[in-house]
Amino acid sequence: IPDAAIQVHVLRAAGLHVTGADVMVLNRECVFPELGNLFRREDVTDRIEAMLPAIPGLLRAQLTALDGPLPEVLTGAHCYAPHECPFLARCWPALPEHHVSTLFGLRAPMRQKLEAGGWNTIHELPENLGLNDKAERQRRAVQAGRIVVEGDLRGALDRLTRPIAYLDFESVNPPIPQWPGCHPYEMVAAQFSCHVEGEDGALAHHEWVADGAADPRPEIARRVIAACEGSNTVLTYNMTFEKGRLEDLAIALPQYAQALRGIVARVADLLPVVRSHVYHPEFGGSFSLKAVLPALVPELAYDDLAIADGDSASLALARLVSPGEPVSASERVRLREALLRYCERDTLAMVRLREVMIELAAR
Repeated sequence: IPDAAIQVHVLRAAGLHVTGADVMVLNRECVFPELGNLFRREDVTDRIEAMLPAIPGLLRAQLTALDGPLPEVLTGAHCYAPHECPFLARCWPALPEHHVSTLFGLRAPMRQKLEAGGWNTIHELPENLGLNDKAERQRRAVQAGRIVVEGDLRGALDRLTRPIAYLDFESVNPPIPQWPGCHPYEMVAAQFSCHVEGEDGALAHHEWVADGAADPRPEIARRVIAACEGSNTVLTYNMTFEKGRLEDLAIALPQYAQALRGIVARVADLLPVVRSHVYHPEFGGSFSLKAVLPALVPELAYDDLAIADGDSASLALARLVSPGEPVSASERVRLREALLRYCERDTLAMVRLREVMIELAAR
């Protein structure tokens, strides 16, 4: 609304007679292939007219700020409210390793309390501060300089019974839907990797990535069902995403719904097993796979990959499947290979993490 109000202000100042203004956005109710209602328009004239009298003063204030010196404002909790400031890296001093702000699940009031108490790093923190159990485990691990393993880790791992299918999806969410039944920005699984660990511990690997504008869902559904067939456990890392994509496939492809929901029923999550029982000082307050893997399985990090994070993978996938994206044959080969190796690393990471945690539980 402020953006539209400034545009109306400028147009009228330029001598144009503007009688009204609409805001046009993508309509989430639109369903491919009927794109006649792709956009939703809303008349915002009244809201803009109410804002217009204040625009000249706002513009003068902004121009004055731009002409003046850099503001000297102390950093603090206001840098995170109501949103995180994009200038944090510029204004905040470099923090020491294991700064108190890296405590897992730390809320702003507790951070302010710790800093006001003169504690700068986790090394300095005393006991009995009322930290959550994971942050408390983190404090003890950092201060001891070693991995801390607690609780019934063995019991949690014993519930993950073989055969185990280690499953990971990558997805695209095109703003303009391009496959039947899809809405704008709907997530669509377009790649998967699955390492299957048999009863004897032998590994088999299954993988597939979409290439071209054809609907990827039927092919990926068939391949995932085949890969997970016979598994007792379908293991993920942060299962909400994988379960969501499986449910999406079940809704879109009724002929595979029973098999896909059978997989959903066997899904387990390795993330809470790590989070509830293990802390390594190099986690840095995070339990993401990108933080946990280098610490527990240093020989299997992501820094050797051409694509090394989910956002980059999604962008690369979008290039492969977009009907209007000009991608050369050689570039397609490069993108496919990079995507396959990244997704494979995610599932192999879970295999190795489970092995390491079995060793930790046996200590």
